[in-house]
Amino acid sequence: MYFIASPFIFSQINNSVSIFDTTLTFTLNNNIEHYVVHFEIIDSADITIYKTKIYDNNKVLIQSIHDTINFMGKEHRMMVDQYSDEPTNPNFNSDISVVDINFDGYTDIKIKSYVTVHGSSGFNYFLYTPDSNKFIFNQDFSDLDGDLTLSNELKEIYTSDYSWQDETWTKWTYKVLNNKPILFTIKTEHVYTEDNKQKFHTVIEQLINGEMKVIKDTIEWKGM
Repeated sequence: MYFIASPFIFSQINNSVSIFDTTLTFTLNNNIEHYVVHFEIIDSADITIYKTKIYDNNKVLIQSIHDTINFMGKEHRMMVDQYSDEPTNPNFNSDISVVDINFDGYTDIKIKSYVTVHGSSGFNYFLYTPDSNKFIFNQDFSDLDGDLTLSNELKEIYTSDYSWQDETWTKWTYKVLNNKPILFTIKTEHVYTEDNKQKFHTVIEQLINGEMKVIKDTIEWKGM
């Protein structure tokens, strides 16, 4: 869950410990520079709190956001950090970052929303809204699972998953339309062995006239 900051929230939490505290500087858009996010991670008995304060280029506090997830102990956190882009950098934490998730030219903020026991995670996305000069929580983008890959050139968002159980790789492609991520293609590749040959079954579905339709269904193989 996420919530707007309350001055009383931390007084209600016993035995809380700050385990990460850093400041990130970023460019809001091509014309506005030096926005700042102050980010702190606080562990309490049963939850981990993400405390975020955002300042504009005049060093004026424009917004505070608090995000919480289930408590993430030291061993769990170490396991998650091995998936981080910069796990050895003390000023970097993959739990928060800035990204233009909706390709509107303004930088948005993403804050981790959950972590599984396997180390995968999801994020809450807060989209910058020029009319209010605020970063507004967006459910549509936050519903996208896992770490996302963006193509600024194509204005596409990609997410993928591999199932070890049935050896299937799935990739989802979203296009951003009317400020919403719209599922555009699903590509699945299933690997299996038959007649001493390794076979690749590929299926591609694409959004056509509002419906997902199969546009490719092929099986290829090569000798083992």
